Amino acid sequence: MSYSDEYTEQILKTVNKASFLLSELHRSGPSFGDTIQSIISASRLEEHAEVSRFAEFVYSIVEALNSGGLDPNNEDVKSVISSALAEIIDIIKNNRHAADPKIEARMKVILRSAKSDERDYVFNKILKVLYVDEDRFAQSNIQKNIDKSIQIESCFSGEAALQRLKTNKFDAILCDLKLTNPDISKIFAEYSAKIPLIAISTSDDPRLVQLATKTGALDFITKNDTGVRRLPKSLHTVTTEWVKRNKLSNISQLLENPNSQKILKYFVESDLPIKQKIDCEVMYDWKSNDAIKDMNAVLESLVKAGYIIKEPTELILSCPKCNSRNIRLHYLCQNCNNSDFNKGDVLEHNKCGYSGLEDKFKDGDALVCPKCRKQLKLIGVDYFKVESAYTCAKCSHFFTTPELRYSCNACGHDNFRISDGKWTELFTYRINPDKITKIKQTIVSLSPIKNFLEEKGFLIESNVNPNLKYTTATKFDLVARNQDQTILLIILGSDIEENFSKIVDLDTVSKTMPGRISKYAVIFSEPREVTRSLLKRFGIVPILVENVNNILEKFKEKYTENVKLELL
Repeated sequence: MSYSDEYTEQILKTVNKASFLLSELHRSGPSFGDTIQSIISASRLEEHAEVSRFAEFVYSIVEALNSGGLDPNNEDVKSVISSALAEIIDIIKNNRHAADPKIEARMKVILRSAKSDERDYVFNKILKVLYVDEDRFAQSNIQKNIDKSIQIESCFSGEAALQRLKTNKFDAILCDLKLTNPDISKIFAEYSAKIPLIAISTSDDPRLVQLATKTGALDFITKNDTGVRRLPKSLHTVTTEWVKRNKLSNISQLLENPNSQKILKYFVESDLPIKQKIDCEVMYDWKSNDAIKDMNAVLESLVKAGYIIKEPTELILSCPKCNSRNIRLHYLCQNCNNSDFNKGDVLEHNKCGYSGLEDKFKDGDALVCPKCRKQLKLIGVDYFKVESAYTCAKCSHFFTTPELRYSCNACGHDNFRISDGKWTELFTYRINPDKITKIKQTIVSLSPIKNFLEEKGFLIESNVNPNLKYTTATKFDLVARNQDQTILLIILGSDIEENFSKIVDLDTVSKTMPGRISKYAVIFSEPREVTRSLLKRFGIVPILVENVNNILEKFKEKYTENVKLELL
């Protein structure tokens, strides 16, 4: 059987992606495994058993790497995987139907050298799983053989499972794939978007696997010994990836929030921190005309997501009763708690012991004791002087520091000392330098470029796939069309794998479109060598934008250069 054009194109693209990820294997293990799995799935659907079987050896090596059974820095492991990927390309291009047995033998040697502990996956959590299956033998078999890290709750009908899902919380659902049963279909339809769901079946038909994934299953388990052994790892992997995916989704929503974008744009453009300050209540020295509603909540969300850094600045006193910072300070006489006193320098006559404010001793140009009427001439001999003291108007008591008492404007709690109050910490917020590229990617506005191209007669679209005949995961950030030219623009961040997918999709789509195609990529820092090489290889013009406010200027430079080159 020959390989179809569609299958060939898909496999070659996927193998190229896998070869790219191989260079970052220590960080891209799970993504690399998913890429190999897509080769296996496509080969099964096209019934190319030899390619599927050969790729399964590669996938087994990847699983051993992910579980710690093999060292991802081992050059022999990388070498055999690289050889296997090259062999898959050679099989497809030369229409072969048998793999090189020497490479297969090398992969078997690598797998035998892996740690033999079958339970090589680290489980950090005990999962509560609802297992829906009317097959009582399968239920019993899984209950007997399942790992201790999985708590199975059995359900023998879809109707009972739907009731239990309404009242109980589960980490995952394991469900027999009988979609002809309306209750089972309802579980897949209603809960696959809410809880990680794994399909289980007695059949391993690839078309059934494809059906399961289309209905929302994240994995497919066969009811045999291998499937039961793989089940704990599958459940833990699926739930872990589910949590990660939801976290990324939450972060994406946070970054798309207009208030988040205002704050992040302020950080990038001003290069200033935001400090909390007190004006009865906690305020922010927000040097911008854009008002932010519930600024504290937005800042804390960005801190939690790792985009800004929160640092303690100072402590302030709060009401011990209601925690309000809206408190008033009272200055009192230390003797009678009266708040009526005068400030001045205090003199004390050594001979008679009288003391009072200096003004009371003044008699013309001389100093005369008001009590005994003796003239004071020499300081330290006739009298002593205490600078900046206070005299109570009520009891005439002298003191150098007033008694401090507080009252709360919010709840009315009165006359409490500093030792009675509660302390509240104020913070300064700064941008996380490790996230600056991602932040620029999020906040950058392409409106100036859109306006520039519209003035030149282009029709503009944003976040679209420009070719309905070729579907990609990438939505291009800007597509501009006129009668004979299409401009495609993407924004690249710091994620190597995401950049690779965007670049490859951009090149693939551009080849299927009519007319003259110009390709641009906006980057915010000097790209890594691998990204630079890919951009050059696919003829994509890089636009380095270190200051987001200069994006139009930088685009005009590259656009003008590109137009001149195209005219030559």
